Order: sequence, then C-alpha cells, then structure tokens
Amino acid sequence: MPFSIRVLIVAFVVAAAPAYAQDTGSGLTGNVSLVAGSKVLDDADWAPVEEHEEGGVVVDLGDRSWPIGFELRFLHSKSDTVFEPISGLSVNMDTTELDLGIRKTWGAASMHPYLTGGLARIDADINFPGLGTASDSAYGFWLAGGIYWVLAEHLVLGLDLMGSSAEADYGSGSNFDIGGGHFHFVLGYHF
Repeated sequence: MPFSIRVLIVAFVVAAAPAYAQDTGSGLTGNVSLVAGSKVLDDADWAPVEEHEEGGVVVDLGDRSWPIGFELRFLHSKSDTVFEPISGLSVNMDTTELDLGIRKTWGAASMHPYLTGGLARIDADINFPGLGTASDSAYGFWLAGGIYWVLAEHLVLGLDLMGSSAEADYGSGSNFDIGGGHFHFVLGYHF
C-alpha cells in the first residue's frame, strides 16, 4: 500500500478517535507556544553541520467541538562549526521551516498528549565564510507528537518530538534531505 494512502488512513483513524479535552462545549481553544531544542539532520549528507540549535513558535487552534484542530509551526535552526578536513575553514548552516497541518489532542485534567502533521516548506542556507553561500528550498512533510500540561489555567509546559523531510538539490542533481529529527521543550499560553 502506498505511503500516502497509509498516512490518510492513520489521519482518519486519529480524527475519528474520541477526544477527552479539558475544554468542553464550543468556542475557540488552542495554544501559542515558544519551543526551544535541537534539530539533527542526516549526518551522511550534512556532517559536520548536522546538529543544530533550534527555536520557534507553534500555534494550534480549533473549536472545542471539533475532533481535530489546525497547527502552524515556524522553526529556525543553526549550526556553526569548523570543517575538519581543512584546518581553519568554518561552515555555517541555517534552516527555516514553515509547517502547516492538522492536530489531534487528547487529555484528562491538565495532561494533553497530541499527534500532528502536514505539509512543510524548508529553506536551507550553507555558508562558507569568505568562499560563498549555497541556498535552496523544498516542500515536504512533517509529523510530530508530544505531551503538554496546562498549569494555573493558562501556562503550558511540554515536550515535543518531530520529524520533517524535504529534498533539496542545490542545483547539483543529487538530493539532500534538509529536514530532520527535532526535540523541543515547550512553553506557552493556553486559551
């Protein structure tokens, strides 16, 4: 069975599963959160700049009566290192992701696990100071899951694991995945 069909089946099952949301009734609900953590790209393609520091903003919202909501992520990661084969040559890499998708949140009391995913647009710049910069962008997909707690009615604390994938070629004819694995701490506001 093709991967896209399997993703659609999983999305349907998740959306149909009952939600045990803390919020009841109808009306807008969601979270606006800051995330901070790391992103790891495929080391076969990106060593020595495969490990990045990452931060960003995640906004999820929906109606309390809907089985699923929507999510928007804006993430930026950066890695600076010295390129080992050539002493003294440094290399920098930045990635920026704009992720849009659907989100399913469950919960009881203050604890809320969730699954989310959708389409990604990833831009990546590689800079060799003094030598030049290569830039490319690509569309792909992302999936994430995690858990958060709502404390004192509005304070959100949580953990988020994410994977993203988009293949860029930098005009070389070879594909390089500019997505990766992401680990985030979450701090936000629940409404």
